[in-house]
Amino acid sequence: MNNLNRTKHFFIAAIVAAVLLGGAGISYIVFTTKGSDCIVRPIVLEYIEADGFSVKETTGNLAGTLVYQDVEFLDLKGLPKGSSLKVQRSEISFDPFSSKGLNVKIRNGTLRFSGSEAILFYGGYQNGILDIDIYSKNISVRDILDLCTGAWALKKISGALSDVDINIKGSLFEPEIYGGFHVTKLSSNGFSMNDCPVEMKIQLKGIGSAPKLSGNVLLKSGTVSGPKTAIVNIKESSIIFEGKPERPALDLKGEAAVEGTKINIVSKGTFDQPKIRLTSVPAMDQDRLLLMLATNKTWQSVETAVIGQELSADIAKDFLDYFIFSGSGSKMAEKYGIRDISVKHNETSTGIGATKDITQQAAVSYAVEQTQQKGEDAVIGHKIGGEYKITDNISVSAEKDLKQKTETSENGDKQQADDKVMLKFKQDF
Repeated sequence: MNNLNRTKHFFIAAIVAAVLLGGAGISYIVFTTKGSDCIVRPIVLEYIEADGFSVKETTGNLAGTLVYQDVEFLDLKGLPKGSSLKVQRSEISFDPFSSKGLNVKIRNGTLRFSGSEAILFYGGYQNGILDIDIYSKNISVRDILDLCTGAWALKKISGALSDVDINIKGSLFEPEIYGGFHVTKLSSNGFSMNDCPVEMKIQLKGIGSAPKLSGNVLLKSGTVSGPKTAIVNIKESSIIFEGKPERPALDLKGEAAVEGTKINIVSKGTFDQPKIRLTSVPAMDQDRLLLMLATNKTWQSVETAVIGQELSADIAKDFLDYFIFSGSGSKMAEKYGIRDISVKHNETSTGIGATKDITQQAAVSYAVEQTQQKGEDAVIGHKIGGEYKITDNISVSAEKDLKQKTETSENGDKQQADDKVMLKFKQDF
């Protein structure tokens, strides 16, 4: 609003100066091309800062319409190096005594970034209403996000958009944005979205330090995946804005298949407090489904060891092998990939445990401990676990505690189980 008022006041001041100079000054500014250009050109350069600026031809005047042919701006400030802006024809008219007196019409505008195809635009600002159409066959996401110089969270995002077709219409200070585009690929920290058509209807309010958005973005289809995760197929989903741009509401849906298990995903809430619901065919616990989505594996062998009532023979064998050969020293432990050995012995309990690496990413662990309080039956506890390293900082693990009293009954051993599935994050500060 301040810039618009400043422009209006500039025109009024120029006309007042012309009046003071006499009729000749008024005639020069209003009725000649050079005089009108002397008024308009400084204002254009104030709004659009560039290292280079050229106009092939100027015709008309402010008494009617001032026309610029083949306008070109080079290396615009705030845009990536090498960017350029061209307008084949722009028409400017102004009535300093009207609140909606500034009118601008643009025909065949072209904005170019070094890594993108041309962004085409046309339209204008007429009687206080903005109406601009924007189209591009392909745009680099990095070029667009580089305009947000202060947005540190966006620095690792890259990718490409295609078939961009957007209309910006309404008040200059509360414009509405309609249209859509196709996400060819969007990547960040190893995760990517692919082949996703997007439609949007958003209104921007409070342009400045605290802008607000209202409206929604519709994701029609596509896929999302990480380096080792399952591939999630996006079903029609929405991102809903109701105020702060960084806290939209989520209504996301998707499905994935992991080794024959179909998993349905629904996410509500917000980005900082999402609520995720997982269901599957065949039916499984949500913790187990989260583990499967994160690793793209069913973990049948680990699941048997962790969830089954009997100890996996392979895990037991790994532990006993180390227990038997432990006297041979660290070389034998290294040969079998065994680490994190622990021994416990006191008045009430005795136990031992170890972890074995199966691959560079996967490990299993087993520990046994006998506890006996005075006057009570001895309790033998088994702890079986599995862990999978997704990245250097993220791992998924599962544990099962099985406690077994030495006293037996007609129904067999008395057992108590405690199952856990955990997603671990490691962050260095």
